[in-house]
Amino acid sequence: MAWFVLNRVADPAGARPQFLLAGVKGGEGKSCDFNLLRVYTWDVSHQRYETAFVESDFCGYLPVRLGKQVGTGDPEFHFKGMSKDGTKEDWLYRMRQTTVHRVREGEPLRKSRP
Repeated sequence: MAWFVLNRVADPAGARPQFLLAGVKGGEGKSCDFNLLRVYTWDVSHQRYETAFVESDFCGYLPVRLGKQVGTGDPEFHFKGMSKDGTKEDWLYRMRQTTVHRVREGEPLRKSRP
């Protein structure tokens, strides 16, 4: 349904983009714009794209906004999503190297493994 370039990584053949894909899984008639996220990252050593992140079974709404985390420059994206109580709230995701995770308000950020 929609795709976005999150960032680019260095490769001997030239910089390669890493992608976010927002799609629809299941039939039509849903009230949300998308319900599937995938992030594809470039693996320099294997010279191929790999699926780094998949999330489904949620209700997201366009637009998806891209940015960079203050201080680190890590890619991030956010959109309005349906909460469990039925209200729309801002959903924020961050990517560090090839790891993507959702950041919830008031939740401490997970430290990346060495």
